[in-house]
Amino acid sequence: MSAAIPEGFKNEAFILYDKMQARLSPHPNPPEPGPNEVLIRSLSTGICGSDLHYMHDMALGNIKVTSPIVLGHEASGQVVAIGSKVTKFKPGDRVCYEPSITCRQCEYCLRQEYNLCIVATTTCPPYNGSLTYYYNHHEDFVYKIPGNVSAEEGALIEPLTIAVYAAKRGDLTVGDRMLILGSGPIGLLMVMMAKVYGCTRTVITDIREDRLAMAKDLGADETILVDRSWSEEQTIAEIRKRFEGDLPNKCYECSGIEKNFRLAFRATKANGTCVLVGMGPTEILLPIADAANREVIIKSVHRSKGCFPLAIELAAQKKVNLSKLVTHRFTLKEAAKAFETGFKGEGCKVVIKVGEDTIDNNNNPL
Repeated sequence: MSAAIPEGFKNEAFILYDKMQARLSPHPNPPEPGPNEVLIRSLSTGICGSDLHYMHDMALGNIKVTSPIVLGHEASGQVVAIGSKVTKFKPGDRVCYEPSITCRQCEYCLRQEYNLCIVATTTCPPYNGSLTYYYNHHEDFVYKIPGNVSAEEGALIEPLTIAVYAAKRGDLTVGDRMLILGSGPIGLLMVMMAKVYGCTRTVITDIREDRLAMAKDLGADETILVDRSWSEEQTIAEIRKRFEGDLPNKCYECSGIEKNFRLAFRATKANGTCVLVGMGPTEILLPIADAANREVIIKSVHRSKGCFPLAIELAAQKKVNLSKLVTHRFTLKEAAKAFETGFKGEGCKVVIKVGEDTIDNNNNPL
């Protein structure tokens, strides 16, 4: 155990054991950080949709969980000890981190496409995550949080990097007309990206009025409250109404819902770009001919690469409103309740205050 951890401290972690079987359990204190590692005291962790998938299915797409793991990967913390070769950090620094630790030797890493590393280890499933009081992480994947960015906002830097990377993948630029399918946290972050990159029209869909109201507050020009009874043709007709009879040249699927993947292919303008951000079923019947005949450019997003510095800068300059997304806050002792809230789909972003003691009677961070 590291000397930076109080003597006699008994660590705990929120551990997933099997489908829908997760609980706060005793967990070993981490050892002294390795030469290039920093020991982090956990502050805040956001619950990601992938965490819910892992708990429900012990899998996310082709990623399987085969042994007990500590959940959580959207995290902020404070450095309490550093390894002998660490030069970028000192005890006391507040940080966020990139979940994947890559090999830096495979063809993808050497091409700076490290998000595709074929031998990556990671602190999100199927490896241990951040819902514990202390953990070690490699300094190359850790980033300082500026003083004007709260620990809670710091935990949301990781999902923000997904939106930043999605914007880059879609070559988002000034004058784009953008459709976002799904107003969950990533969809709402894409609304923010639309403003950052200068889109002239942003329309977002969902089946929930509260999420669409939040999207409007964050800058969406129009919203579409989707009726579950609508056919695909009816939904496309509603989309065309919001684009003066046309279709958007940029479409972002952010829901992970099967029907929205189909819709994304069909609702993107000819020669426009469709970006698949949400994680859907492993197999889907898609209208390939329709998209191919119109030369729709189809791209996907897998984590992010090189996006943390920009995401942190956007948060520091208040170009994005990360705190606006947080509707529920819990302590680590209440982690099970936090996940229940996530499964019920209540509010928007659920944050667990691990090392911040923490939240007042009105559910606001202290």
